[in-house]
Amino acid sequence: MSITDGMEDFLRLHRSHGQLVGEATGPPLTGDRVTIACACGVAFVRHVTAGAAVVDLAELVRRN
Repeated sequence: MSITDGMEDFLRLHRSHGQLVGEATGPPLTGDRVTIACACGVAFVRHVTAGAAVVDLAELVRRN
């Protein structure tokens, strides 16, 4: 599953629970830690490397 697909699934399941708070942090050499926290206490957390982001972006371009 791509990073985007995972985030879309999380958002679809948790949007109705209230506010979602997102953050991306991390050392640029190893990638970023992407976190989306839901009001219900569940969090979507992924480590995203530059390479994975490029692959995901290319897939989004192909879809559109």
